[in-house]
Amino acid sequence: MVDKARSGDTIKLKKGVYYDAVCVVGKGLTIVGAGQGRTVVKPPKKFTKSACWATPDEVSGFAFAGPDRRSKVSNLTTDGHPGIGVVAFEAKRGIEVSHHTGLRHGEYGAAAFESMGVVFTHNTELGNGGEAGLYVGDTDNAKAYVAHNLLKGYSIGMFMRDSRHGLVTHNVMRANCIGGLVLDTGPNGTTPDGVNRPAGAWTLIGNLVTDNDRFCPADPEGGPAVSGNGVIVLGADHVLVKGNKIVGNNASKPGDIPSAGLAVLNGSLAGSDAPENVAVVRNFFKKNDLDIFWDGTGKNIVFRANFCKTSNPASICMHH
Repeated sequence: MVDKARSGDTIKLKKGVYYDAVCVVGKGLTIVGAGQGRTVVKPPKKFTKSACWATPDEVSGFAFAGPDRRSKVSNLTTDGHPGIGVVAFEAKRGIEVSHHTGLRHGEYGAAAFESMGVVFTHNTELGNGGEAGLYVGDTDNAKAYVAHNLLKGYSIGMFMRDSRHGLVTHNVMRANCIGGLVLDTGPNGTTPDGVNRPAGAWTLIGNLVTDNDRFCPADPEGGPAVSGNGVIVLGADHVLVKGNKIVGNNASKPGDIPSAGLAVLNGSLAGSDAPENVAVVRNFFKKNDLDIFWDGTGKNIVFRANFCKTSNPASICMHH
């Protein structure tokens, strides 16, 4: 069906369980299911190599590689793919995933690499320890809008890596190791084209970041052990964290990064440098191991009018 479709076509999937992995190259399609839990796409019984994946562990539900127009997936469930539920590579005209339930995927619930006009709304991404519920990476100008999603059970709920320009609002990030992470990996970043894309220009506003108490051990590539972290800004610039409710983030085991509702940290851990122009304003903190942690590095790091009790340095929350 997808092979015969032309760019710009809409494909409607009926109710039922499909054992499939769909790779769309060069075309922008709209794929609409009969509803979350009604149209369910599970991995194929047999592995077939494609332009979107070379090995069985990369197999994803829906993958768009270099689509020539906007691509959309909505109103369906993907379940148990070793790779990603819905993924776009180099979607320069936009990728939209909405009303998607992603269950137990190996890497990400939904992800966009080197893509612009990224829209993730009204999705439920339930993990079993994969990398992240939603991911926006390797993009100078993602123009991302991430809203009204539930991100639960992953290493990271919302992962913003080496990408810029996005709004993350009215999401629930619950029961991950880290609720939300803005990460700059610096000049030695992992972009396939070797370009350094500093992470930043993200706004996180009005989210509920709660009970992120999973434990993620250190990984072989040098990633730290983490648990009990709400939001982490690591080496990024121009990040606004405003009006979020950040509660009950407590480490189930000690990690390499201090457990805190919110942490602003030097990116040297990931190969980048100090954060700049980070504002943490009017957030509500409660029942975290530590409400706010700042390692003291960076330029123009502002903490203002937060409702919090515990912080390091103590002066951040002293007035409340």
